[in-house]
Amino acid sequence: RKKNGILDGVLLVYVDDILALSGTTSAQNILNEISEHLEVEMRGVPKRFLGIDMNVTNKYIDISQKLFASSLAVNESNSFNNPLLLNVLQEEDISHKLEGKCIKAYRSLLGSFAYLQHTRPDLQFAISYFGKFSHSPTQRAFRLLYRACQYAKNTSNRGLRFYCTYANHVNMTAWSDASFG
Repeated sequence: RKKNGILDGVLLVYVDDILALSGTTSAQNILNEISEHLEVEMRGVPKRFLGIDMNVTNKYIDISQKLFASSLAVNESNSFNNPLLLNVLQEEDISHKLEGKCIKAYRSLLGSFAYLQHTRPDLQFAISYFGKFSHSPTQRAFRLLYRACQYAKNTSNRGLRFYCTYANHVNMTAWSDASFG
């Protein structure tokens, strides 16, 4: 909507969900540019944005998807140390292909699991691995995906932390098993 409330002809522009974070003046420059053309509403420091939870302090910024990971449609289970079995690439998948509703369930669960990639680098390899089966999933792939989702749900408190150590510099700390895969 226009700043003065007047619409130009039939053109209507709606801008929603823009988030600019910066330790410099670039975020303010973006805001000033947008404010020249659109009405801007400032809501303060974000706590949640597009399913990503944020905790912003003077020393760090934490981002996670704890609520989303906790809501994955899998049962609680024993804690696993990794999202995938260590020998997953050595074993040949000779299980039966899924059919009908099971394929849809696999793809839906994979989509939810893949959404966690924004804040969970420890899941990247598993997301890539399960993506290979999205066209023709197998029973084994579905079982392993379910297990990986249980891992993600059990470790839902993990995320990324960006430390603000120097002016205009940010250090990032993330949990990841670098030797896995």
